[in-house]
Amino acid sequence: MEDYYAVLGVSPGATVEEIKSAYRRLIREWHPDVCKKPNAHEQSIKIIEAHEILSNPETRRQYDYHRSQQHRQAGPSTAHTRSSDEFYRAREEARRTAEDLVQKGLEEILNLLVGAGRVIWKGEKAFAEEQFDFGARLKTGFLGLLLFAAFILTFTGVAAPVTIPSGFFIMRALTHNGKFIGIGALLSSTLMVAGIVIGAILLLIAMAGV
Repeated sequence: MEDYYAVLGVSPGATVEEIKSAYRRLIREWHPDVCKKPNAHEQSIKIIEAHEILSNPETRRQYDYHRSQQHRQAGPSTAHTRSSDEFYRAREEARRTAEDLVQKGLEEILNLLVGAGRVIWKGEKAFAEEQFDFGARLKTGFLGLLLFAAFILTFTGVAAPVTIPSGFFIMRALTHNGKFIGIGALLSSTLMVAGIVIGAILLLIAMAGV
C-alpha cells in the first residue's frame, strides 16, 4: 500500500493545513506543465491521490487503520472486511480523480483548492441538501464537546494514551449519514450544546439558591 504521508513528505500527525500546503508545493513542483522529468506525470498522480485520501477525514481514518494493520503484520494480510472494501473503493476513486486532474492545467488544479476550502467549512454538497435536524445537531454537538475535552487533556499531557485514540474516534462527529458535515456545522452544533449545558447548570444553581 502506498505511503501517502511519505508521498507528501508530512508526518502521520500532520494537520489538514500542513497536508494542503505540502500538496500545493509538490504539485507546483511536479505537474507536467512545469516539470519535464520522465516520471512527472505518474508522480503528480501519486501526489493528487495522496491529497484526496488524506484531506478527507473519513478516508484518512480508514487509511490510518489499514496502514497500522499492515505495519503490525509480517506479510500482506489476506483478511477482507467491509471496511477494507470501502477503503479500496475510495482509493480507486482517488486514483481516478488524480488521473483526471493531472490532465488539467496547473492553475486550474490550484484554483480547485479554494473550492475545497469551502467544502471543509460547509461540508459536502450532498450533506447540505439533506436535513440536519435538531437531534442530529445535539449528537454532533455532544461529540464536539467530547472532542474539545480530548484535545485539551491531550495537549496538557493528561491521560494522553486514552484521549488520543478517543479523539480519532470522536472525529466521526464530522460525518452525518456517511457525509462530511464541515467544520462550521460541528462548531455551531458544539456551541449550541455548550449553551444548553451552561444554561442548565445556571438554572440548577439558581434553583438551589432559592
